[in-house]
Amino acid sequence: MNRYLLFLASTALLRATTILAIWEPMAVTVGVDSRITRHTAQGDSYSDECKLWNSGGYYFTATGILNDGAGFNVHSLSLEAAKKGGSIADVAARFKVLAEAALPGVTSRINRLDPTLFTPEKPYLELIVFGFENGSAAISALSFHQEFDHPTRLESGAVDWNSPKDLPPGEDAGFFSMGDHTRMDRYMDALPDWSIGQPRETTIRQMIQLEVKDNPNVGGPISLLQVDSSGAHWFDTGVCHVP
Repeated sequence: MNRYLLFLASTALLRATTILAIWEPMAVTVGVDSRITRHTAQGDSYSDECKLWNSGGYYFTATGILNDGAGFNVHSLSLEAAKKGGSIADVAARFKVLAEAALPGVTSRINRLDPTLFTPEKPYLELIVFGFENGSAAISALSFHQEFDHPTRLESGAVDWNSPKDLPPGEDAGFFSMGDHTRMDRYMDALPDWSIGQPRETTIRQMIQLEVKDNPNVGGPISLLQVDSSGAHWFDTGVCHVP
């Protein structure tokens, strides 16, 4: 086995992960499945692991490259980004800098072995940081992907919502979906009033289960968490170990 195959054999990919976050001025509710795909030279293997975690008092969830077995680790980067404190947007900005420095070497090795694993439409890494601060829910969403015109280059983007003014006119919530969300998008488009009258946690669970039903790479117990002014409230811990 050459060194690239050795590298890939130890790479954990959150492929086809489904994440849905609903941001409202007074709460942010986030759900994610627990299926992890390990892509190796011998084929894919699956396990259920927690994808929703707390680092230094900030909550994170992610999809894409979890670790490369050679130093890149999203959980470690989240701890590094969180240790200086500050706002959720500050933590996300530090994570962005750390990931932009570390990812090019990781993605270069993956692309040499299998250039189809990631494309501009299939990001290397997507990550959400969220919580409650200064009297409002806060969320920062990051994406790291190939440039459309230059696939060998890494491009990143960030969105920060931490105030009621961030809501589009006429809307009462913002929806952030990451990973595999094709089926939920179709459902939302077909039924514009689909979420009216039900709790946010019910909506999120229903949408993730749509993906689980049709996609073997999405599955396992769902982790579902809401953070508001009174703290963190787990509706489902899934496989996460909560103190």
